[in-house]
Amino acid sequence: NHIISGLFYDDVSVAARANVFGRVFEGAVKNLGIVDSYFSGYYAGALSTSVYNSEITNCYSESVVFGNGLYTAGLIAEAYESEVRNCYNLGKVNGSTYVGGVVAYGSYTTIENCYNKGNVAGSNVVGGVVGRATYSSEVKNSYNTGVVTGEQQSGVVSQLLRDSGVSNCYYLEGTADYGVYE
Repeated sequence: NHIISGLFYDDVSVAARANVFGRVFEGAVKNLGIVDSYFSGYYAGALSTSVYNSEITNCYSESVVFGNGLYTAGLIAEAYESEVRNCYNLGKVNGSTYVGGVVAYGSYTTIENCYNKGNVAGSNVVGGVVGRATYSSEVKNSYNTGVVTGEQQSGVVSQLLRDSGVSNCYYLEGTADYGVYE
């Protein structure tokens, strides 16, 4: 395993992307921890703000992530046609719209064996594990124990749309109003 620590990124101007790897395109990131760091941007995710057709495996964050625009997550802001497996977040996440403990927005993406234990807050569409899962995305074997706050919030997935599914997932009672807010 590899660990990145002590990073500080603070730029909340429009289109600023706060993360370690800006965009991951047709690649893989494995066995990486991001700890004791702070990321603040319009789009924010400790690992990446955009993942396309990639595999993210055995990665985690123990950092603070703040976003003032769309898509804020503990690890990945946006994931498209990707696989996110065995990943977790322990840090605080605070965003605006589409906020997730692990992934903020997933499209044609599988999120499996992931969990969040950090507190997650946002204005709208806030999920303990995933903010919005759409276009045949699958959230499997995942859980949340962090407190989730905001409008349209849920313990696992806030928005589940367009043939997406959730299986074998749970959240700690009292941390959110719903498991899945559809």
